This record gives sequence, structure tokens and C-alpha cells, in this order.
Amino acid sequence: MSLSKLPPDATDEQVINWITKQPCVRPIVDTFSNPQSVVFVILITLLFIGILVCFLTSHTLL
Repeated sequence: MSLSKLPPDATDEQVINWITKQPCVRPIVDTFSNPQSVVFVILITLLFIGILVCFLTSHTLL
């Protein structure tokens, strides 16, 4: 499972296909191929950033 398995003259599409077939990347690709889970991931990320910003600002103001 290394990049050396790719031919040196591989096209961008071949590289992307190869990356998406890696075991560690597969769940991420599956997540983003489902529109509902993409929205969920974005909401979680925004929530996390919001909490982080509130936490940092409350500590700098005190």
C-alpha cells in the first residue's frame, strides 16, 4: 500500500482512484459521497469551531 505501486506516468484520475481505494481513506470517501452525512460533518465542524472561539475569547477577556 504505497505510492510506488502507481505508474510514474499516472494521470490525475488514476491517482485519485488509487487514493480513494486505500483502506484508511475509504470511510472518508464513503462519508462524503452521502450528502446528508456531509451536512452533518459540516455542522459538527462549525459547532466545534464555535465552542473553540467562545472558549478562547472568554479566556482572553478574563
